[in-house]
Amino acid sequence: MDKLFACVKKTAPLLCIYAFLTLGFAQNATPGKVCIVANSDVKGSCELAEEYAAARKIPQGNIIRLPMGRHALVKRGFYNEKIALPILEKLVESGFVKAMKKSGEAKSAADYVCLESDVDFLVLCKGVPHGIESSDPQVSQRRGGKVSPKSDAAAVDSELAMLLQGEYPLPGQRGNPLYNNPSCGAYKPLMILRTARLDGPSFEAAADIFKRAIAAEEYGFMGRVYIDKANKPSGDAWLDSCAQTAKKLGFDTDVNESASVMGYFERRDGLCAYFGWYIARPKEYFADNSLRFNNGAVGFHIYSYSALNISSPSEWAPTLVSRGMSATAGNVFEPFLGTTHRPDIFFRELAGGRNAGEAAFASLPSLSWQAIFIGDPLYKPFGKSLDEQVAQIDSGNFTPEHAYAAMRKANLIESGTGAQAALDYALKYADKFPSLSFSYKLALLHAKVGNVKAGLERVLPFFDGRDLTFAEKTLAMDIAKNFLYPNGAYRECAAFGKRLFDERQSDREFLESALPFFAEAARKAGMEEYADMFLNKHQSILSEKAKEAKARADKGR
Repeated sequence: MDKLFACVKKTAPLLCIYAFLTLGFAQNATPGKVCIVANSDVKGSCELAEEYAAARKIPQGNIIRLPMGRHALVKRGFYNEKIALPILEKLVESGFVKAMKKSGEAKSAADYVCLESDVDFLVLCKGVPHGIESSDPQVSQRRGGKVSPKSDAAAVDSELAMLLQGEYPLPGQRGNPLYNNPSCGAYKPLMILRTARLDGPSFEAAADIFKRAIAAEEYGFMGRVYIDKANKPSGDAWLDSCAQTAKKLGFDTDVNESASVMGYFERRDGLCAYFGWYIARPKEYFADNSLRFNNGAVGFHIYSYSALNISSPSEWAPTLVSRGMSATAGNVFEPFLGTTHRPDIFFRELAGGRNAGEAAFASLPSLSWQAIFIGDPLYKPFGKSLDEQVAQIDSGNFTPEHAYAAMRKANLIESGTGAQAALDYALKYADKFPSLSFSYKLALLHAKVGNVKAGLERVLPFFDGRDLTFAEKTLAMDIAKNFLYPNGAYRECAAFGKRLFDERQSDREFLESALPFFAEAARKAGMEEYADMFLNKHQSILSEKAKEAKARADKGR
C-alpha cells in the first residue's frame, strides 16, 4: 500500500497537467451525475431530496441519506465523522468517485486519496448542517465576536467542495481554481466538488427553488433588474458592472445610489434579478411577506452573516428564497468582502448561458471558507433567447410576465433607433398587456417623444380606485412620485395616498416614509383635509418613536 501511495504521489503532477489541458473544454452538467444529500434525522429532508430528484429526472439511487443530527451549526469533529467521511464513502461506494485508502481504516476523508470524480454537483437538502463552528473559543467569526481571516470556521458546503482534495490546511481560505475561469470543464480533474443547497425558512420554500426555476425555463428569464448600492467604492463597482450587463441585454434596470436599501417610492414589480450589499437585514418592501419575485429570479445581497440562520425570515439569504428566488448566495460566518461571491461575475456567467451552479462557482474566489450557494444548480435562466420569447408572444403562447420581454425588446430598439421606434413597437402589444407595468412603459415612451398628455392617459386609469396587486402598488408609488407629481397630477397622487393611508394604518415605517410626499401633493391639489390628516399622522408616528427611544435609553442606564 505504501508503494502504491508513493506511485499516486508521483503521478499527481500528471493529473495537474491533465487538469490544465482540459481547461478549455466545458462539460455540461447532466442529471445522472448529480448527487443529492439528505439528513435522515430531520423530517422532510429526504422527501425534499426525492422531490428534487423526480423534478430534475435525477436517479433516486443518487440520493445519499445520512443521520446528521438536528443542529444547523456543528463542531469540526462532527463534520469530519458524520458528514464528510460518510459522504465520501457513499460516493466511492456508488462509483462516482474513484479513491483508495492511504492505509488501514479511514478515520476521516483525508485518509483517502481521490483519483477520479464523475460528480457534476453535490446538492445538499434542508436539514443538512450548513456551518462548522470555530475550534478557537476566542475567535467566534460571528457578529459581535472576534473574527479572523485565519479562522477554521467554515460553511459545510464550502468545505465539502474540498472533500476530494485530501489533507489541506484548515485555517483561512483556499483559492478556488474555478474562480473567474473562462471554462467550467476543469472541476473534475481539479477534484473540485461543486456544491449547491436547497434550503430556506421552510421545506415549501426550499422546494419552490427548483419548482420556480423549472417554470421559468419553460418561457425564459423575464422581468426587471434591481441594484442596491451602498455608496462605498469596492462593492459598488461590482454592482455597477451588474447594471451595465443588464442594460446591455435590454433589461429595465433600477439602481439605488444611496447607502440605504431601496425605499418605498422605488418600484419592486417584475423582479427577476436583485443585487445589493452592506445592509444587515432586509428592510421596507423586502421585509414584506407580500412581495414575490418573478419565477426563476436570481441574485443576492452581500452581507457577512446573510446565511448564518437559513431558517430565519429576517436574514437576507432565507428572505430572498422565501420571496421566490431560484439562485442566491450568502455567508455563514464573517468572510471579508474579497472572498464572497462576485455579483458581477455571477450575473455575467448566467447571461453567457451557464447554469446557476456553474455561475456560482465561477464567481466564488475562495473555498474552505464561508460562502454557500442556495439554488437549483441545473437552472439555466438564459436557456431561451429574447427572440424566442417574443415569438411566444406573437404565437399567442405567453404569460403576463412576457410583458417584460416585450419591454426589453423595446429598450433594445430605443438604444438602437430611438424612442419613437421603441414606442411604435411597444404599441403593437398594448392590447396583449393591459397591465400597469406595460402601460407605464408606454407612458414613459410617450413622454420621451414629447407627448406627456398621452403618457398620463396611459396610467391615470390605474389610480381610479381599481384593485392593484402588492407589486403594482409598489409601482404606483414610483409612478406617483416620479411621473404624476412632476406632471401636475396632484389630485390623483393625494387620492392614492389616502388609499394607502387607510390600508396601512399599522405600518409605521411605511407611513413615516410616504406621508410627507402625499401631504405635499394634497396641498398642491387644494385638498387641505387630506394634507392635515397625513401630517398629523406623521407627527404622531415621530412622537411615538421618540418616546420609545427615550424609554430604551432610560432602561439602558
